[in-house]
Amino acid sequence: MNLRLLICVAVLLGGTITGSSMPGQAAECPDCRPIVADENFVGHFAPSGSRSPLNCPRCAGIGGDGVGGKAGCYSSEQELLEFGPDCNACCHINWASSPEYTEVDALTQRFAPALYAAADGVFLMQEVSDPRTFVRDPLGNGVIRSNDLDFEFEGGFRVLLSYAFTDDFLIEAVYLGAPRWDDRYAVRDGSPNALGGTGNLRSLLGEFTAPPTVGLANFAELSIQSQMDSVELNYRRRVGLICGPLETSFMAGVRYVNLRENLGFVTFSDTIVPTINDLRVRTQNHLIGMQIGGLAAYRISDKSWFEADVKAGLYQNSARMNSQYAVATPLGLSVFEHSDHRGEVAVIGDFDFRSHVRLTRNFSMHIGYQLIIIDGLAQAQNNVEENLPLLIQGPARADLNGLSFFHGPHLGGVLSW
Repeated sequence: MNLRLLICVAVLLGGTITGSSMPGQAAECPDCRPIVADENFVGHFAPSGSRSPLNCPRCAGIGGDGVGGKAGCYSSEQELLEFGPDCNACCHINWASSPEYTEVDALTQRFAPALYAAADGVFLMQEVSDPRTFVRDPLGNGVIRSNDLDFEFEGGFRVLLSYAFTDDFLIEAVYLGAPRWDDRYAVRDGSPNALGGTGNLRSLLGEFTAPPTVGLANFAELSIQSQMDSVELNYRRRVGLICGPLETSFMAGVRYVNLRENLGFVTFSDTIVPTINDLRVRTQNHLIGMQIGGLAAYRISDKSWFEADVKAGLYQNSARMNSQYAVATPLGLSVFEHSDHRGEVAVIGDFDFRSHVRLTRNFSMHIGYQLIIIDGLAQAQNNVEENLPLLIQGPARADLNGLSFFHGPHLGGVLSW
């Protein structure tokens, strides 16, 4: 019988005879070994699979030394019965003093390595909450709407770098270079109209009344380009559920989001006086603010785990809108330009679910799905002025009531060391 087995039997017998553990001994000792690498840990026991003698020793029993030589794990037999003599209980009890973690803890790969780097390819689509109609047919049916444009999954990238100062606290920086959505949609109508030409399309310029300066159109086209970038600097700390297959952490930080859109709307009128109407609208949103959130991780095995990351924050949106309306007729070209700048409060929610698979000790891959919701935007479609006198003479007023959704899958790898 080897020394290790003798120690385990002695500890078990001691706990059975006395009804409690002696200081410096584990209450139970399945598959354990003595730790002698540090004088603070002499007599302690740890699971044999621990990465090092300093990683989460088993509880020393009632009144014994706890993790890192701190105060005892348990103050009473009731706590011993409630939490059990396992490593997790030690971590829970001594969380405020000196937690230690093992490979089985769900967030170990995020917090234990000093450096953590992740790179992802993201494929996002953009949707707006209230699509707008730009062109109607003679029956009043919408034939060009902003949601007719294809803003399906486009490729971008995301990079995350973090540095862990301790096993429970880290600082991370995140950059999201979202894809550039760009699409156009056009219709043509060659039916005769009552003004001696062709085309019976009505545009929102003039509120679909086909005034003489706009006329009935035989061709109309809508184009929109949109792009978003995001930069974050966050503080994370393990809180709540710690030590075990299910762990949680708290996050607080600052974030900057830049969302810009360009809209073009062109109509051709083939009437007594042929007319080309060309409207260009550009919006810029600069959002900066504070965010808080949490990360929950559930470890299935030492090679696979899930993460759910949630963030929400309030932001100041400094938005600018520029419009240029050009009217071309056989008599000449007229151009009208206006702009407006406003600041409003915006809200951002960010939800990300990931599944990880570890390929080596320092490298893992993951796949996930992300949803970003932004409310309080100056969307280009909402800043098209329907009233012709205001569009021509001004004043312009930026609309910051837009709600946008960005969502899609992402795939990437993680290097930690």
